[in-house]
Amino acid sequence: MPSMRVITPLAAHTAACVLCFTVLQGCDGPAITVYEAPRDAPREVPPVPQATGGQPEASPATPPALDEKPPPWEEADLRWVLPEGWAESDETPPMRFKTFIAQTSAGEVEIALSRFPGDVGGVLANINRWRMQVGLAEIGPEALESEIERFSTHGLQGYAAHLTGEAAHMLAAGIAQPSAGRTWFIRATTTPDKAHEIKDRFMAFARSFHEPSSPAPEHP
Repeated sequence: MPSMRVITPLAAHTAACVLCFTVLQGCDGPAITVYEAPRDAPREVPPVPQATGGQPEASPATPPALDEKPPPWEEADLRWVLPEGWAESDETPPMRFKTFIAQTSAGEVEIALSRFPGDVGGVLANINRWRMQVGLAEIGPEALESEIERFSTHGLQGYAAHLTGEAAHMLAAGIAQPSAGRTWFIRATTTPDKAHEIKDRFMAFARSFHEPSSPAPEHP
C-alpha cells in the first residue's frame, strides 16, 4: 500500500511561491533593476566656540570702516585755505575727504584730498606708489630726500613732490596729524603743462593746513 505524504499548510504555501517564481521566470517581460541611491553624507556642524564658564562665545563684530564718510567741516580736525581760482566740487568719490577744482589756461584740474589712519606705509612707500601711477620706477631710501620737499606748516610736518612721468605729472603732498593719528594727502594727476601752472598754488595750499586753534594763514 503506497504511503501517503501529508502536506502541511506551510509546505503548500512554499510550493505555491516556487511555482509562481518559475512561471515568472519564463515570461518574456523585461527584468526590473533596482538602484539604491546613496545616502547623503552627514552634515558637519562646526562646534560652537565656548568661552570661559561654558557659555557660547559671541561672533566678533565687524570692525567699522575708517574715515569712509567725511564729517562736516566743523569736525574736520584741520583747516586750510583754498587758493584763488580753486573751488570745492559737489562730487566726492569714495575714499576721498574733499575734491577741489583748479582752473588753468588749459582747462580744469582735479585735486583730491584724502585722509587715512597712520602714515599708510611711510613716506618712501607713498612716493613709490605715486611714482608707479605715472609710469616711473621705484626708488630706494638713498634717493628719497632728493625726490621730496619737506616742510613745516603751523606746527604740522609735511612733504611734497612733483613726479614727472612721460605722459602725466603728479603733484602730491602728505601732512601728518599726530594729534589724530592720521595723515592727510593732497594729489593732482594731470598733464605736464597744467601741473607746472598750478604747482606754486598747490604747494601753498599744502602749507595752509593748520589746527583749528592756529590762526589762519594768508590766502595762497
